[in-house]
Amino acid sequence: MALSIYSRFRLGLVAFIVVILGVSSMTSRAQSQKGINPDGRDFFIGYMPAIAHTSFFTNTREVAYVLVSSYTDNNTFQLNYFDGGGNVLYGLSHTLNAGQSLELPIDPSQMAPTKPGEVAEYKAGWVHSKYPVTVQFYSEGSSAGGLYDAIPVSALGKNYVVAAWVDNPLKNNPGSINRDSSSSEFMIIAPYNNTDVTFVPIRRPTKGSLESIQELERMERRIP
Repeated sequence: MALSIYSRFRLGLVAFIVVILGVSSMTSRAQSQKGINPDGRDFFIGYMPAIAHTSFFTNTREVAYVLVSSYTDNNTFQLNYFDGGGNVLYGLSHTLNAGQSLELPIDPSQMAPTKPGEVAEYKAGWVHSKYPVTVQFYSEGSSAGGLYDAIPVSALGKNYVVAAWVDNPLKNNPGSINRDSSSSEFMIIAPYNNTDVTFVPIRRPTKGSLESIQELERMERRIP
């Protein structure tokens, strides 16, 4: 029996909706595959302290945090540190459900690097979770306000370009507000042992090293 115009319209509409849903699903999958996946179970985070101003300047104490967010229920995570020998100092276990986030202040004494730098030391924080999470770092206070989205170990790469600000030419001549030369800085965190890092500077680093290939001692992380 021939279909009525109304019946053919309904079938056509159903087919149209199915096609649209199919295309939308494929588009969503294609979009989710772009860029770096921020979800993971292991993150190593770094901390670069802000400049402490003199007393007459608005000197709000700097506080830095990690923000951990979960997509699954009954997820647990820890914020761990390392001692001078690379042994893990395990932190408290925290529980998150799907859609929940938890803000934790970091311990600057465990993560502040030695100045002026170029020293291999165990100063990273390690976030380890039962199921995948995302991790953000941010700070607040005078001359603070740093913010970054941490990359999980599973998504780390081997080639990076470091963008640096123009230096403030006050080396060894600090003023009342500018407490140092405001040199640009970056940090390298190695999650595995025996890492060789090729560092190609375009200007002389603070300590005067001009080698284009420098070996960075791989710090043992002892991830279970």
